[in-house]
Amino acid sequence: MMERSPLDIKHKLLQKKIDIEIINNIIQETFCIDKKKEIIETLIDKLLVKYTDLKPTQRFEKIATALYRKGFEYGDYEEILNRKVR
Repeated sequence: MMERSPLDIKHKLLQKKIDIEIINNIIQETFCIDKKKEIIETLIDKLLVKYTDLKPTQRFEKIATALYRKGFEYGDYEEILNRKVR
């Protein structure tokens, strides 16, 4: 399963000098809202296991930071993360 954000994929493809219009079309076709949420849920589940010994607030911060670094926006994962961590 794909575990990258649309922003991360776009950045990597731009580095390979692929035309921006092609990238935008592919991302629009590939990343519907449900797909993005599915990717975020999978990543959060994996990260919950990794940070299981931390307090909920620390776990929330670590996971939020990891998702942000992967190119997801806070609004994309805030509700899901709150539901799973707190």
